[in-house]
Amino acid sequence: GTIKGTTLAQYFIDAISYALVWQKNVTKNPQRVTGVQMSFDYSLCIFSGNLSLPYATLLGTNGTISENATEWLIT
Repeated sequence: GTIKGTTLAQYFIDAISYALVWQKNVTKNPQRVTGVQMSFDYSLCIFSGNLSLPYATLLGTNGTISENATEWLIT
């Protein structure tokens, strides 16, 4: 129910906008990670946005590599 865009473009704008609201909320984003961005080019009338998922690569003492997701946008 939160995202109700009737076109793909409007759905994209709504989804990114919703994620931006969560990103600014300290209880949802306690580490203040910036993983969502949106911009609008007024001269070309183009919205653009991106989402990056934060993670950390760890090298273990025995040479193992592990990928660990950073807690972000907690529900």
